[in-house]
Amino acid sequence: MTLSESGIDRGQTEESYALGYTHRQTFFRIILPQSMKVFLPTYTDEVVELIKVTSVVGYIAVSDLTKADDIIRSNTYEAVFPLLAVAVICFAITWGAAALLKVL
Repeated sequence: MTLSESGIDRGQTEESYALGYTHRQTFFRIILPQSMKVFLPTYTDEVVELIKVTSVVGYIAVSDLTKADDIIRSNTYEAVFPLLAVAVICFAITWGAAALLKVL
């Protein structure tokens, strides 16, 4: 990928070289921060989507949560509260991952 494909003006790179920055300094101080504004929202959405549809989460977390829901429901005869708790836990997992990525 060239600099023009990344959305960063080539003049900024040339100016950084004129200021004495190395390739590494140019990348980490100029190119990466500007590129992160472009790719980070999409990357965050993809990570959250992967958490939601990953087979491991689907089989382990959802199965465990729904099994716990069945046990609670059979003991307390409440149908709504355990399901709401499962939904809140799943939401917290995905929201937490998105919040961690937004810190970047």
